[in-house]
Amino acid sequence: MATRILVLLAFLAGWLQASFAGAVITSAVNNNSLDPTDVYVVVPGGLAEDVDCFIDRPHEYNDIPLSLLGADYVRTANDDKTAGPGFSVNVTVDSTADLYLFIDDRVNVAAAMPWVGGLGFLDTGQDIGIDEDGDGVGAGQSIDNWSSVYKLESVSAGTTVLLEQNDGGSRNMYGVAAVEFVPPPPSVDLSLDNPSFEEGTAPFAGAPGWTIATGSGANEFYTTAGAGLSAGDPDSGQEGSGSQFLTGNRQAIGDGSNPSSSSATQSIDISGFAIDIDTGGVTLDLDFYYNKFDSNESASVSVEFFDAGNASLGTLTTGSLGTTASDEWVPVILEGAVPLNARSFELQLNASRSSGTGTNVSFDNFSATLVGVTGIIPEPSTFIIWTLGLLGLAWHGRRRRRKA
Repeated sequence: MATRILVLLAFLAGWLQASFAGAVITSAVNNNSLDPTDVYVVVPGGLAEDVDCFIDRPHEYNDIPLSLLGADYVRTANDDKTAGPGFSVNVTVDSTADLYLFIDDRVNVAAAMPWVGGLGFLDTGQDIGIDEDGDGVGAGQSIDNWSSVYKLESVSAGTTVLLEQNDGGSRNMYGVAAVEFVPPPPSVDLSLDNPSFEEGTAPFAGAPGWTIATGSGANEFYTTAGAGLSAGDPDSGQEGSGSQFLTGNRQAIGDGSNPSSSSATQSIDISGFAIDIDTGGVTLDLDFYYNKFDSNESASVSVEFFDAGNASLGTLTTGSLGTTASDEWVPVILEGAVPLNARSFELQLNASRSSGTGTNVSFDNFSATLVGVTGIIPEPSTFIIWTLGLLGLAWHGRRRRRKA
């Protein structure tokens, strides 16, 4: 108990240090803006409900993720959403920081902004709202459009060069924010069954370790190595994870038309971390890659938590995942709090289509981490059994000594 209290105090001290430190972003210099007189504005510690997004519009940020409240942010120019090659924003941080981008959900990031993935930014699965008229007050009020929150973790002190958005005049320009990097708390990687779909020899219907209905007319996913799929589907697994992956495209095995919606599920036991979970502050980080090049398709991933009696405790979801470039694997991070009393969760992959006969949605390379746990700690019932066993051994040893 004393060890856990010391660990929690250390994390609290780190959080307080980050919260009361000086500005993280020291400058944000825009180059080749459409209006050469525009000067981007850094607002230290200013990200809050109903603050201005831009220097040239009345738009306001709304429904901000809790982890970003109080972050340094940059008021960019919305006109720069159409700025082409040559445009840049030089963002300088004075200490190691987590850097964030807020990118309009209507932007095809992989096609229009390949530099985002190139720098290592990952979609966190979180969103931030934009009130374009600035007429709503409070979280969730008068949101006109949403932007996805991308994160580049642990950026060293210095300057990061962000490039153009260049994706149509109907979108909003991306936003920039930063918070001081705080070393993560202890974490444990969870064991997923067949997370990269390498079990078995592709192609075949279904995937070992995942619950997927198979057979003609059933709700289907297929394990494939890419052969025979549509142009635009990946031709191999995500780099470094093996050649195989999961797809909703019936052409993987030359199957007939399959249903317009497909799902794959897997249950993961986390009861071994019960004491940490019930103390509070444990989060789940789920990482994976996907491809969805066809805008007629939809894809999402969700996590539903359950207690020991299998009652639902809540759900985390990516929401609808964006359209990708052809053949491109896009990384995603889904993260959120593990509810008190959670003992398991169900991971669900969803794919659907609005036209055609095959679902061009693919997934690969899943990993899951519990953050804020100190290691495997038994359920109370298991701990009692261990304690009784030790007491029994002690009693048995005492009897032997008396007989001697």
